[in-house]
Parts: sequence; structure tokens; C-alpha cells
Amino acid sequence: MNKNNSIDDILLEVPIGWQNWTREIIANITGNFPHVRIDQVKEKFGLLRIYTSGEKPGDAVILLDIIAIAESKSATLCCACGSFSENPLLTAKNHFPEPFLCEHCMHRLEHGTII
Repeated sequence: MNKNNSIDDILLEVPIGWQNWTREIIANITGNFPHVRIDQVKEKFGLLRIYTSGEKPGDAVILLDIIAIAESKSATLCCACGSFSENPLLTAKNHFPEPFLCEHCMHRLEHGTII
């Protein structure tokens, strides 16, 4: 993590439903690569984006795999409640590039009971 930012500061640009899961990913990265800084974590075009610096040459493949898998999985993680979709085809109901909403939260949004 950037020494000027706490994990809570970094997570400000991440939807509430993604925050616990994103904390686990950050812990995985910083636990396995203590020299790597998490510069920014945010939602962009409906997906999680993780930007790092300070990588060593041997880190690239594993670190990029962790980040790529996390970014890909975020497409089926509800941005409101944090549940993973059991049916990735439900993402078609969403309007790209907005983050994914599960069927339950989509229903709540349509009826005005979700912020």
C-alpha cells in the first residue's frame, strides 16, 4: 500500500459490495509480495482494477495472474451485497459498463429499496 494511504482510503473507490473481497486480495498481494505497493484500487468500466508498483522482475507472472483473476471475477461479484453470481449469464441483464448487480439487488434497485 502507498505509505500515505490506509486500506480504508484505498477502498473508497471500490463499491461497498466488493470491499471485503478486495481486502482479501490486497492481503494476498501484500502478504506474498511485501515490497509491492498497492497504489490504487477502483472500479473502472464495471470491473475491479488494481494498480501496483515496486514489483521485482520475478514477481510479474504471479502478481499479474492474481490481479487478472481478481479483475475477471469482479464481473460476477455484486457491487451492492458482495455475493458472487452462480449464473454469470445474469451479467447480461446489467448495463455495461456499470458494476454487476445480482438478481436480488437488481430487483431492489428497480423498486427503489437500494441506494
